[in-house]
Formats: sequence, structure tokens, C-alpha cells
Amino acid sequence: MKNIYAEAVTTPNNFVSVTGLTPITFEEVYQQFYAVATERLYTTSRRPHLRLVDRNLLFLIIHWLRCYPTYSQLSLLFGVSPGQISRHIRGFLPDLEQSLKSEIKWPSLIEFEQQVARHPTIGNFIGSIDDTRH
Repeated sequence: MKNIYAEAVTTPNNFVSVTGLTPITFEEVYQQFYAVATERLYTTSRRPHLRLVDRNLLFLIIHWLRCYPTYSQLSLLFGVSPGQISRHIRGFLPDLEQSLKSEIKWPSLIEFEQQVARHPTIGNFIGSIDDTRH
């Protein structure tokens, strides 16, 4: 896999735009992610491939979550096959979720219902990001 992380981190403004995280925050998330992913690999693999769990892997997953590029686009960017991109995302996304579990607070059903808004043109929505209803 190409070392896209090393290139991206040299320009903090661009890094934030493609990940939503500052390089410092990314590093904090990486430490949590690495701990969870390596623990899972040790418990589920006879030969854990810890070299896979690097900053590029986390950068790939976070960039995919932030910008939602296609696997083909990620394949061109990172220099691996679309199938490998898919395996990385499916295999390690649960580790990212587990590592951030204490940081994520979901609203209760009542709180969620209180956030629903109605717009005459676009209908019911919770929030708008980049003019896309969510």
C-alpha cells in the first residue's frame, strides 16, 4: 500500500479536509485503533499480520467514511486492488468502531425524535451536511 498518510500529513489543512481530523487527533485515534486491532488479530489469527495495522490503513478507513470514494478510486490512490480495499474496510472498520465506542454518544429515541425537522421541499430530516439531508 502506498504511503498516502505520510504525504497527506505534511499539509494539515488538506489532511483535515479529507479526514475531518487534525493530525494530532488522528494520532490519538490511531493509538486506540492500533490497540484494538492488534488485540483482535492476536486472538483470531494464528499468524497475525500486524504490519497491516498502520496509519495508512486508518487513513484509508477514515477517508472512506469522510468522503465515501469508490473502491476503484481508493485502489488508484493507495495502489492496491479494489478487493483488497474492500477487505481492509470490512475487516478493520469494526475495530475503529470499537476503539471509538467511548467517544460516540447516540441520542435516545426521544432525543432523536425531537431533532426531526420538516421542510416543505425536502421533507423530514435530522440535519443537513453539504446540502444533503440526513
